[in-house]
Amino acid sequence: MILPIGLCTYLMFFNQPTNESFKQLDEGFTNTNGQINFLCALCQCGFFAWFIIRDHSVSSKLILLSKAKIEYKNARLLKTNSEMDHLVYSISHDLRAPIASALGLIEISKIESDPEKLKYYETLKEACLRRLDNFIFDILNYLKNNRLEIEISPVPLKEEILNSIEMNSVYNENVAVTLDCDYEGEFHTDKNRLRMILNNIISNAFRYSKSTNNDKTVNIKVKNLSPNIEISIADNGVGINKEYIDKIFDMFFKTDEKTKGSGLGLYITKEAITKIQGSITVWSEKGVGSIFTITLPNLKGHVPPKIVELEEV
Repeated sequence: MILPIGLCTYLMFFNQPTNESFKQLDEGFTNTNGQINFLCALCQCGFFAWFIIRDHSVSSKLILLSKAKIEYKNARLLKTNSEMDHLVYSISHDLRAPIASALGLIEISKIESDPEKLKYYETLKEACLRRLDNFIFDILNYLKNNRLEIEISPVPLKEEILNSIEMNSVYNENVAVTLDCDYEGEFHTDKNRLRMILNNIISNAFRYSKSTNNDKTVNIKVKNLSPNIEISIADNGVGINKEYIDKIFDMFFKTDEKTKGSGLGLYITKEAITKIQGSITVWSEKGVGSIFTITLPNLKGHVPPKIVELEEV
């Protein structure tokens, strides 16, 4: 673009035309070769102008793309740093607490001779070890959900729910469970993440049942909303205060220090549901119970996105 502008400036201001030059120019334009040369020169100027404009447009797009990648990378870094801060604190507190309690109980047991008290101390030590095991299990699930690729496969939905019920019934054998499944056949999703989701929600329904209630129930319903499914898990347990509803899916959130869990379960659940393009809602009332409603799409034929590492962004 600079070249044609400079040429025009020279012709207009520095190379003043004479009568002879006008005559030559007139003859040139009436000459076929002169006309062709003029058209070629005009095309070249146009090409140079188009090339510079196109190059500027491409450069602008590359700059915008680079900016978007940097912003995405920064957002992921901020999220990762925040999670790591919480993780370090929780490990230093929640991982050491049950170990310290178990060691204290061992020291007390050494100087105790009463069989009944020793038996009681053994029960407390078991509770400490289970708490530690649950915390480590949640940490592993957190890492799996962050690192594992999404693998879509056919899943026997009803069978997976029944397995989760059986596995978590050890937390409270006095809970009556009902399952109403309106979906037959295989459902296509990520099997590992579906198991995380079911285990976390169902285990909470068992663990947070009211100790004073003799009629403890967990009701699970599966609705076929083709191509989606809706899984609702309702219990009549301790429930959740209204002011905590919006926070229960935050990392390491606990309603109080007496909470049995690690504070990771519902966070992992929400993250896993997001990874397989689902959603979750919750209704709860303190002293009445809770209902968790999960909506998941059938991912048959869907090509899952790969987990992107920060270095690749």
